[in-house]
Amino acid sequence: MSAWSASPYRAVGIYIGGANMACAQPNLTAGWVSAQSAAGWRLIPTYVGLQAPHNGCGCAAISPSRASVEGAAAASDAVSQAAAVGIGPGNPIYFDIEGYARGGANTSAVLAFLAAWTSGLHAAGYKSGVYSSASSGISDLRSQYGTSFTEPDDIWIGEWNGQRSTASAYVPSGDWSNHRRLHQYDGGHYETHGGATINIDSNFLDGATVGASAAGASAVIPDGTFVQVAGSQAIYEIAGGAPLYVSPQYWETLAAQPITAISQQQFALLNAVPADGTVLETSTGAVYRVAGGAPLFVSDPSLFGGAAPVRIDQWDITNVGNPAAHLNALPANGTFLTATTGGVYRVAGGAPFAITSWSLFGGVRPSVTVDQWDLSNVSSPAAHLNAKPRDGTIVEGLPSRSYWVFASGRRRLTSASGAVVQVDDVGLAAFRAVPCVAPRLKRLTLVQVRRALQRADCRLGKVQLSRATARARILRVIKQIPRARTWHAAYYPIGVTLG
Repeated sequence: MSAWSASPYRAVGIYIGGANMACAQPNLTAGWVSAQSAAGWRLIPTYVGLQAPHNGCGCAAISPSRASVEGAAAASDAVSQAAAVGIGPGNPIYFDIEGYARGGANTSAVLAFLAAWTSGLHAAGYKSGVYSSASSGISDLRSQYGTSFTEPDDIWIGEWNGQRSTASAYVPSGDWSNHRRLHQYDGGHYETHGGATINIDSNFLDGATVGASAAGASAVIPDGTFVQVAGSQAIYEIAGGAPLYVSPQYWETLAAQPITAISQQQFALLNAVPADGTVLETSTGAVYRVAGGAPLFVSDPSLFGGAAPVRIDQWDITNVGNPAAHLNALPANGTFLTATTGGVYRVAGGAPFAITSWSLFGGVRPSVTVDQWDLSNVSSPAAHLNAKPRDGTIVEGLPSRSYWVFASGRRRLTSASGAVVQVDDVGLAAFRAVPCVAPRLKRLTLVQVRRALQRADCRLGKVQLSRATARARILRVIKQIPRARTWHAAYYPIGVTLG
């Protein structure tokens, strides 16, 4: 390292662990990390854990059915390995997911694994990073950007295009912007500096590192830390990376606690809501697990392996939805839930829709494990779920591809919309539909018929032509089955004869 101080480089990747790490690192110690940081080197802690289920390296692989569990376990081990060499909370750890063929079990398992990896690191106060090929892991992460998916804080793009920048054709400029990217622009090659020759990959950094963070990068603040924005009287406690309000009444009950002063910019960079899977315990002793930003009640903490909760002010639970609480009243639309008894659900309008097969969603998706109690007690305020979707919620049933809008707990057919949540048709069937009342269709054109049927929550059935139909005339309905003003099940087919 001393010899390479003559090189143009000022950062080095260090492998700290993982099931697929190629070699031991006996020289990697807390003393070495401290010495190199003091010498001005930036360090990139890298964890080479389980790889895609169908990988080309013959590496130990992720089990699709256990992807979330394995991702959380990798995060826990990475935190232990980092701490052992003096890399503490507030620093990044990058998961190395080598290139793979996208799609199917590979994509779904990798995404579920990495979401759990990020949640685990955040809970321990570390930043989450992911290294992968631009055309595989990075592209899969990009496909989830801006959704309810738990994104890593920084990405490390493997794209050997020789460009010394973090721009990539695979990642739009607005995604992971503001100093949250690293770019490996050249693969293995030999370079000699200060008389020492090493085989290296070349990288351009504009993201989080250990020792000397890139300009503008901010450290994750560990859970349980009390923070206060300079010039403000309000105090917050960090939980799952988000600032939860501390009321003056609760603060007075606590023993003297240190307060970390942060800038308004640092406050703005904190999570809007706690990371999925964050466990909270209120001042009354009640325990909750965060899913889609909402606190779902935990009847038995041992269900989650005794995960250490963040003790918070009861005010935050009582005031979910208040901007200061930084907790959602209901899980965000699209959140996937897995009950402790094994059932799987997707949230739309605050209500859980049962899922019978992950294949409807392209394979296993990242989900939050929650207490079955919440699904069995959706009407309880503690569950923070709705028994019926909120009015105006629009869903798309799969595999039928039919669109429905909810009002007063009942669904009726509607047209496609941008703000839609895809759900399983089987789960959708649990909610009553507005019945089909056959409209009067006589003398309407086929285009008019389709509109009238949609308004009446019916659908077009068999269309026949009258034998006496003249080719040049405009065709209109001369007969319909069943007749007008009869009641039927929702989406009932109405047949017409045109003439």
